[in-house]
Amino acid sequence: MFVARGATAIANTIAFLADRLEPISVILGLTQRNLMRQAMAYVFFGEGETGLVVYSVLVRFWEANPRPDHPLLFLMSG
Repeated sequence: MFVARGATAIANTIAFLADRLEPISVILGLTQRNLMRQAMAYVFFGEGETGLVVYSVLVRFWEANPRPDHPLLFLMSG
């Protein structure tokens, strides 16, 4: 299991690792924060819901570069 922390563009880093390491699945954790708090955290601190951003980056990448063996994506809320 790989955990990415402290990267400048964490969502892009995770998407890059998911493409290069060719895992069977990618499990992305979601926060249960209030949407308004998430928006304010993004505006003031530049942080947000990483799981959804990684999901959108990977889906767009796979649409542009289709391959039959891309990993399964799981969005988990705890």
